[in-house]
Amino acid sequence: MLGSLDVIACGQNVILPEEELRAILAAVRGGVGFMNLATFCHQDPGYTEEVQELLGIQDGFYTWKGDVDQNCTVLQSHPILGVLEPGDGFWIRMASGYVGVVDGIPLLGPPEGFDPSFCPLYVRQLGEGRVVNIQWYSDPKPTHPYTVDEFYTRCINWAAKRPVGAKWIAGGDQAGM
Repeated sequence: MLGSLDVIACGQNVILPEEELRAILAAVRGGVGFMNLATFCHQDPGYTEEVQELLGIQDGFYTWKGDVDQNCTVLQSHPILGVLEPGDGFWIRMASGYVGVVDGIPLLGPPEGFDPSFCPLYVRQLGEGRVVNIQWYSDPKPTHPYTVDEFYTRCINWAAKRPVGAKWIAGGDQAGM
């Protein structure tokens, strides 16, 4: 059934049964996109081989810095980020996730005071599927022209290999944004 989807969006899932984790991993390898928001693991801290492969973080460990506003720096241009350029600021809140070597394209650098290997936003290819890993919960001070929902939709669209700027319309159709 997961193979008939074009994207799986997951938010703050800290206890995921191994069977579900393996099904998601197989679906993504086969071409289904995956957008993760905040923490994703088998059991807290649950950094299994399947989580490592899906998220693309090697030698990882869990981190949580609390529910405070943090400023990150854009590292490189990407369709998800739209008009933002390297060096621009990007505010996040409640940074949490895995610290480790990222096998992907880092889009945001860590906030000040974080482990330098913490990557709050990155994208990667896994088999035929695209992965977007967002390691925060909200965007309290938008430093870009998108609402939080529009930004998350851009991430989902990129993972699903849809036009990034498309928005959802009733009935499942999309229109340009």
